[in-house]
Amino acid sequence: YKVLVDPLDGEQDINNNSFIFFVDVLDDQHRILILSDITHPDIAAVRSVLAKMNNYEVDFFKTEDFIPILDEYHLVITFYLVRTPSNILQKLEESDVSLLMFVNPSSVSLLDVIYPSGSVSGLMIRRVVF
Repeated sequence: YKVLVDPLDGEQDINNNSFIFFVDVLDDQHRILILSDITHPDIAAVRSVLAKMNNYEVDFFKTEDFIPILDEYHLVITFYLVRTPSNILQKLEESDVSLLMFVNPSSVSLLDVIYPSGSVSGLMIRRVVF
Protein backbone atom coordinates (compact mmCIF):
# COMPACT_ATOMS: atom_id res chain seq x y z
CA TYR A 1 0.00 0.00 0.00
CA LYS A 2 1.01 3.60 -0.47
CA VAL A 3 -0.31 6.51 1.57
CA LEU A 4 -0.09 9.99 0.07
CA VAL A 5 -0.71 13.13 2.13
CA ASP A 6 -1.56 16.36 0.35
CA PRO A 7 1.05 19.07 0.98
CA LEU A 8 0.16 22.01 3.20
CA ASP A 9 0.20 25.54 1.81
CA GLY A 10 3.77 26.77 1.85
CA GLU A 11 5.23 23.36 2.75
CA GLN A 12 8.87 23.36 1.71
CA ASP A 13 9.65 19.64 1.72
CA ILE A 14 7.00 17.28 0.34
CA ASN A 15 9.32 14.26 -0.05
CA ASN A 16 8.10 12.82 3.25
CA ASN A 17 4.39 13.07 2.36
CA SER A 18 4.18 9.48 1.17
CA PHE A 19 4.78 6.17 2.81
CA ILE A 20 4.84 2.67 1.36
CA PHE A 21 3.92 -0.20 3.66
CA PHE A 22 2.90 -3.84 3.60
CA VAL A 23 0.21 -5.66 5.50
CA ASP A 24 1.18 -9.16 6.52
CA VAL A 25 -2.03 -11.14 6.98
CA LEU A 26 -1.70 -14.20 9.16
CA ASP A 27 -4.60 -16.41 8.23
CA ASP A 28 -2.88 -19.54 9.41
CA GLN A 29 -3.75 -19.32 13.11
CA HIS A 30 -3.18 -22.56 15.05
CA ARG A 31 -4.65 -23.29 18.45
CA ILE A 32 -2.55 -25.23 20.93
CA LEU A 33 -3.77 -26.70 24.19
CA ILE A 34 -1.38 -27.36 27.05
CA LEU A 35 -2.69 -29.78 29.70
CA SER A 36 -1.01 -30.60 32.98
CA ASP A 37 -1.73 -31.91 36.46
CA ILE A 38 1.07 -29.85 37.95
CA THR A 39 2.89 -26.52 37.73
CA HIS A 40 6.36 -26.95 36.26
CA PRO A 41 9.07 -24.69 34.78
CA ASP A 42 9.05 -26.71 31.54
CA ILE A 43 5.48 -25.58 30.91
CA ALA A 44 6.42 -21.93 31.32
CA ALA A 45 9.36 -22.38 28.95
CA VAL A 46 7.22 -23.93 26.20
CA ARG A 47 4.50 -21.32 26.67
CA SER A 48 6.99 -18.46 26.43
CA VAL A 49 8.45 -19.80 23.17
CA LEU A 50 5.01 -20.29 21.63
CA ALA A 51 3.84 -16.84 22.80
CA LYS A 52 6.56 -15.25 20.64
CA MET A 53 5.06 -16.78 17.51
CA ASN A 54 2.16 -14.74 16.16
CA ASN A 55 0.36 -17.58 14.44
CA TYR A 56 -0.19 -19.67 17.59
CA GLU A 57 -2.91 -19.21 20.16
CA VAL A 58 -2.06 -21.14 23.32
CA ASP A 59 -4.50 -22.20 26.05
CA PHE A 60 -3.35 -23.73 29.32
CA PHE A 61 -5.54 -25.80 31.61
CA LYS A 62 -5.01 -27.92 34.65
CA THR A 63 -6.69 -31.25 33.93
CA GLU A 64 -9.24 -30.79 36.73
CA ASP A 65 -10.40 -27.51 35.12
CA PHE A 66 -10.54 -28.70 31.51
CA ILE A 67 -13.75 -29.62 29.74
CA PRO A 68 -12.55 -32.06 27.08
CA ILE A 69 -13.42 -30.33 23.82
CA LEU A 70 -10.41 -31.08 21.65
CA ASP A 71 -11.84 -30.43 18.18
CA GLU A 72 -10.98 -26.74 18.30
CA TYR A 73 -7.25 -27.43 18.78
CA HIS A 74 -4.56 -28.33 16.25
CA LEU A 75 -2.14 -29.65 18.88
CA VAL A 76 -2.42 -30.86 22.47
CA ILE A 77 0.71 -30.79 24.60
CA THR A 78 0.58 -32.73 27.86
CA PHE A 79 3.04 -32.37 30.69
CA TYR A 80 3.56 -35.16 33.22
CA LEU A 81 -0.07 -36.26 33.46
CA VAL A 82 -0.60 -38.53 36.46
CA ARG A 83 -4.01 -37.78 37.97
CA THR A 84 -5.83 -37.29 34.68
CA PRO A 85 -9.59 -37.87 34.68
CA SER A 86 -10.57 -40.81 32.49
CA ASN A 87 -12.88 -38.70 30.29
CA ILE A 88 -9.87 -36.61 29.18
CA LEU A 89 -7.81 -39.71 28.48
CA GLN A 90 -10.66 -41.17 26.44
CA LYS A 91 -11.00 -37.95 24.43
CA LEU A 92 -7.24 -37.85 23.79
CA GLU A 93 -7.33 -41.45 22.62
CA GLU A 94 -10.33 -40.92 20.32
CA SER A 95 -9.31 -37.54 18.93
CA ASP A 96 -7.55 -36.89 15.63
CA VAL A 97 -5.69 -33.92 17.13
CA SER A 98 -1.89 -34.12 17.17
CA LEU A 99 -0.50 -34.99 20.58
CA LEU A 100 2.89 -34.13 22.08
CA MET A 101 3.44 -35.76 25.47
CA PHE A 102 6.10 -34.86 28.00
CA VAL A 103 6.40 -37.76 30.42
CA ASN A 104 8.42 -38.54 33.51
CA PRO A 105 8.75 -41.76 35.55
CA SER A 106 5.44 -41.02 37.30
CA SER A 107 3.49 -40.41 34.11
CA VAL A 108 5.01 -42.77 31.55
CA SER A 109 2.29 -45.36 32.23
CA LEU A 110 -0.15 -42.96 30.57
CA LEU A 111 1.35 -43.99 27.23
CA ASP A 112 -0.05 -47.48 27.76
CA VAL A 113 -3.53 -46.03 28.29
CA ILE A 114 -3.53 -43.81 25.20
CA TYR A 115 -1.56 -46.18 22.96
CA PRO A 116 -2.41 -49.68 24.21
CA SER A 117 -0.96 -51.34 21.12
CA GLY A 118 2.50 -50.06 22.06
CA SER A 119 3.09 -48.16 18.84
CA VAL A 120 2.59 -44.65 17.57
CA SER A 121 2.19 -44.21 13.81
CA GLY A 122 4.09 -47.42 13.19
CA LEU A 123 6.98 -46.52 15.51
CA MET A 124 7.51 -48.53 18.65
CA ILE A 125 7.35 -46.63 21.92
CA ARG A 126 10.52 -47.16 23.88
CA ARG A 127 10.80 -46.24 27.50
CA VAL A 128 14.05 -44.57 28.28
CA VAL A 129 15.12 -44.52 31.91
CA PHE A 130 17.67 -41.92 32.94
